[in-house]
Amino acid sequence: MKSVGQFLNRGWVPNAVKKDLDRAKASVYRLKITLMGLRPPVWRRVLMSGDVSLARLHWVIQ
Repeated sequence: MKSVGQFLNRGWVPNAVKKDLDRAKASVYRLKITLMGLRPPVWRRVLMSGDVSLARLHWVIQ
């Protein structure tokens, strides 16, 4: 199976993938990140775009 990145690098994106990407770009997710095992609780609230990659989300959390 080909990844979306392969299509994006060529400048061509299948219609079904394009619709999913457009929907994801319009989505914003609110995440609450809590460090476990600490008192008082230490947490941050983060707003992330729906088209963010898992690698980028990992970077934000770190």
